[in-house]
Amino acid sequence: MPLMILGALTIGLMLGLIGAGGSILTVPVLVYMLGHDGKVAIAESLAIVGSIAFVTMVAYARAHQVNWRSVVFFGAPGIVGTYAGAWLSRLVPVSLQLTLFAVVMLIAAWVMFRKANGAQRT
Repeated sequence: MPLMILGALTIGLMLGLIGAGGSILTVPVLVYMLGHDGKVAIAESLAIVGSIAFVTMVAYARAHQVNWRSVVFFGAPGIVGTYAGAWLSRLVPVSLQLTLFAVVMLIAAWVMFRKANGAQRT
């Protein structure tokens, strides 16, 4: 239980501090720290991160810091993609899902590192 609380606090802290990292932190905590099955952890991370994001969004929305047009244009296709990905996940072994997850994490880190160091082309 203390490990679960520590993991949850860390995930919440990173979401609040940098606005991202939800699933990138949540899935490994659920799988490797708490021993959850990979497929279950992926589904749980959607619910956990979605709940945290929704509750946190309320304060930003009240302060008029949410661009609802962006929410619609990014959110609607994202929701469709999430349903498609969830359906597709039934056909993909958990080992491949977790490997793809790690590859996406590494690519995201690489892109962010390049941009942070001014290596982007304009």
